[in-house]
Amino acid sequence: SLLAVGCGKDNTVTNNSNENIQDDDNINNDSSDENNGTSKGDENSTGPNGDSTEGDTSNENEDTTHVEEIPFDLQIELPEGTTVGEFTPSATVGGTTGWVLENPEYAPQREYLDVQDELVFTKTACGWIENHPDDGSYLEDGGPVLNSELLVERKNGKDVKCGYFCEVTFRVFSMETIREHTILPEYRNVEYWCIVYKKEVAEFTWIFLDKAFFTEEQAMAVAESLPETELKITIKLKTGYSMQVDPIEGYTIKYGTEYKEGTPFWLKKDGEEIYIGLSRHDLSLLGKTYNELKEAEDYTDWRIGMSDGSLLIYISGDVGISVYKREARIPARDDESGDLSGYTDSYVIIWGHRNSSYVYYMDIDTGLGEDEVMKIVEAIHIEFEEPVD
Repeated sequence: SLLAVGCGKDNTVTNNSNENIQDDDNINNDSSDENNGTSKGDENSTGPNGDSTEGDTSNENEDTTHVEEIPFDLQIELPEGTTVGEFTPSATVGGTTGWVLENPEYAPQREYLDVQDELVFTKTACGWIENHPDDGSYLEDGGPVLNSELLVERKNGKDVKCGYFCEVTFRVFSMETIREHTILPEYRNVEYWCIVYKKEVAEFTWIFLDKAFFTEEQAMAVAESLPETELKITIKLKTGYSMQVDPIEGYTIKYGTEYKEGTPFWLKKDGEEIYIGLSRHDLSLLGKTYNELKEAEDYTDWRIGMSDGSLLIYISGDVGISVYKREARIPARDDESGDLSGYTDSYVIIWGHRNSSYVYYMDIDTGLGEDEVMKIVEAIHIEFEEPVD
């Protein structure tokens, strides 16, 4: 392995343009929709073929470059010949400080390279590394949101042991340059592999590798060289609530995007079209407080639904949990014949705090048993902190 040390250079000047011009040609932030703008990666030069191996810091593997130290203490292995280059104080997509990745074999063959005026360092850098705070905003698949006016598309996201892996497309021209040179959509963008290392609860490290230069196998090897993390996603809401969800066997966690405040997340039962969402309810509309209702015996006192129900258990805490068992509402099917065989119980779980008029509730009307309902209760952790105006 080659040893590379990336050092911060506080006086480095970047020539990245910082134009804030909106694109009227289907440019969206963190959108998973297909777009006219896609890079022509197959026509570009390809990179070295060396792949990293997980956790190998010895000299036995000649196909990787081990980065021993960069200013924010990131241990990472990069493909052979790739090193951490100059510190760029404002050249990255989020406007944060970052470090470019360099390789002497990198020679982009993109059209209109001479007039590229956004993400200018990508004309010479095969990728870059930057830090972003975790603001509690996530895509439906659990990937953290990357706020950038230059982001065209993010797709194929998945969890990896260090955090998150996906593909992203960035626009590298300002709209003024696109109009001036009549740059067609297929030449406006560059595609990257994106690795998100969730190293701290409040700070993530993002690594971008040019897809035209690095293979997916090389990018995944970089992801696998990073430490494994057990950090959980923390959803932060304007109501003052924050929440984490432990993995629940048999369920996939989906995160709210369009209506995050009203529905922060929902659970999808694996192999079935069963969704159980967390929803918001405002007690001020009833002139009530959570303390008044938290141990109410009758579920109808909450005015959340029309059905009757009785308190099963109240779990005290800074954020209390009221669990109600309602009258049977949906038919159950016999496992063997499939015939209707009666009706099953249903449940409502309500989380609330004494200083908030808002509560969050989960309506479980899917025929789950009490043991499975309580398993869900135990996996959801909700806290509250008075919001600051």
